[in-house]
Amino acid sequence: MREIEFRAFDLTLNGWIIGWLVKDSIIDLFDFESVYEDIAINSIGQYTGLKDINNKKIYDGDIVYIHYIDKKKIAKVKLDLAWGVSLICDEEIDEDKIKERAYERLEVIGNIYENQELL
Repeated sequence: MREIEFRAFDLTLNGWIIGWLVKDSIIDLFDFESVYEDIAINSIGQYTGLKDINNKKIYDGDIVYIHYIDKKKIAKVKLDLAWGVSLICDEEIDEDKIKERAYERLEVIGNIYENQELL
């Protein structure tokens, strides 16, 4: 079973926090008394259960390189609880070439909250 955790950008701390999502707040995973309420709602992303080639956790809303044949393509990670993890890419890609063990070909390079210019 995968870990259920969320991350969000805390506007007071000016940094990322990780925890459980409760309404519009994040509760710290390790200190249940710490509740972060000043978060950017559009920055909330759930952990997908996958890690990239550098062992970094991949969250909904991350921007990744797909190491694809002999080049890198940029894609946005989208988590859908009914369908699973999708990669949204502007360029055409041969999905059959990346489906098998695709997570081993992903590298997190940013996220849609801080790095919109990468898309």
